[in-house]
Amino acid sequence: GFLAPLEQRGRALAGARAVVLGAGGSARTAIWALRSKGVHVAVTARRAERAQALAAEFAIESLSWPPQPGWDLLVNTTPVGTSPRVLESPIDRELVRGGCVYDLIYNPAETTLLQWARAAGADTIDGLEMLVSQAGHQFQWWTGSTAPTLTMADAARGFVARAQGTV
Repeated sequence: GFLAPLEQRGRALAGARAVVLGAGGSARTAIWALRSKGVHVAVTARRAERAQALAAEFAIESLSWPPQPGWDLLVNTTPVGTSPRVLESPIDRELVRGGCVYDLIYNPAETTLLQWARAAGADTIDGLEMLVSQAGHQFQWWTGSTAPTLTMADAARGFVARAQGTV
């Protein structure tokens, strides 16, 4: 589910440089998936000891917080910016540059981090794309049929819009 939005965009992953923000379960999944595609991954978190422990587990680099620009892919696995604190971002605006920014948050649909990334010329991926991809894979596993992912995505976006009061 995590890789599908990247692959659907035709992003070259092998040899790319990625920085994962956060050191929880979602970070662990993102790191594993990116490494499986030959991505050079580094991790950083506000609590350095957590990032260092996760980095040691995967034999990757642990960066100091906040990460400096120079990555091809930035993945936010932290809850910073999710509803109701939608004006927050895990890193400052001047640190967001081109490349691709993937925010696992799906409410709001476009986080402050993604708004800044788009304004800086980066490709952006929101968490709802991953959520729908995961649901599509689960649907296929359970039913043996191809999932109606466009319908699922429309329903999910509608749900988030209603939750935000924008519909």
